[in-house]
Amino acid sequence: MIVNSSKNGYGNNLLTEINYLINKNKQCIIPNKYSKGKIKIFTDNMVVAYPIKGDGEKELDEILENVAEYQFNLSLEGLFVRGGISMGDFYINEDKVFGSALLDAHNTESKIACYPRIILDNNTVSKVQTYMNHYDVAP
Repeated sequence: MIVNSSKNGYGNNLLTEINYLINKNKQCIIPNKYSKGKIKIFTDNMVVAYPIKGDGEKELDEILENVAEYQFNLSLEGLFVRGGISMGDFYINEDKVFGSALLDAHNTESKIACYPRIILDNNTVSKVQTYMNHYDVAP
């Protein structure tokens, strides 16, 4: 969409449409009032970061539910997105984001999530498998 909009002269219209759709639907991923999570949007990327307390199961559960709802809502609007989720070191302030978790999420998204879907990196899959072992019946 981005490449075609630039070639065909409707980049500003696409920017307006994407901005509207993201703002309309980002309440799905805005961390609740008890969370210290942050969101950054740049170019066609969105970074959602939650601090992890303990083993991270609660935070991962929340972000998976939120991102799934966000992706679903955007698909209903005709905007299909893909992404990567990683757990690990990550640093964020008003201007900058960096860390190994960001690199892992980006590599997962760019190399594996070729289609509109959200992919967990290997580290996060291992964490989910560990969490699942705590239950007699998987949640």
